[in-house]
Amino acid sequence: MEGGYSQATIRDIAKRAGMSTGAVFASFRDKADLLLTIVEDETKSHEKMLVRAATEEGTVLDRIVRVCATDFSFFNERFHLLEATASLEVRRHTGQWSGIPDRARIPLYIRRRSVTDVIASVLTGNQGDEKTDKETEAKARMLSDTHLYACRVEVLRSMPLEMYQSRLKELFELIISSGEQS
Repeated sequence: MEGGYSQATIRDIAKRAGMSTGAVFASFRDKADLLLTIVEDETKSHEKMLVRAATEEGTVLDRIVRVCATDFSFFNERFHLLEATASLEVRRHTGQWSGIPDRARIPLYIRRRSVTDVIASVLTGNQGDEKTDKETEAKARMLSDTHLYACRVEVLRSMPLEMYQSRLKELFELIISSGEQS
């Protein structure tokens, strides 16, 4: 969906997929339904990849950077999906939600929640069985939000993965150590 969610039309999507507009509407109610279906399919493999990255050996910082690098690579390889969700994110931040069905907003929350939950599990050392305290949840959200913003910007700039990891590691060291000093 070049140009993002807002600019894509069912006609354009059908043409790119080699389908008729009628065939797309026979399978999906509207553009939001189509986006949700794509995201749901992709989310299953995405979450497994994040968990795998989080459970590999390394320091807490290394594992969190690896989780974010995995997410970066996943969306770099699926640029169309990043572009669609990024256009929604921009509209969310600028207050331009009108005209976007509520269910089309779900992909933003799915990705953010997945990344945040996996980072929280690394910070606490648990596999999701235990409740995360508010401070850890806030730190996980801060790390996740930092990554999600940087990911969107740096994928568009075609930043190499190694450079992205290095920059994230510097930022995350500051975020993680600031909480340890208080």
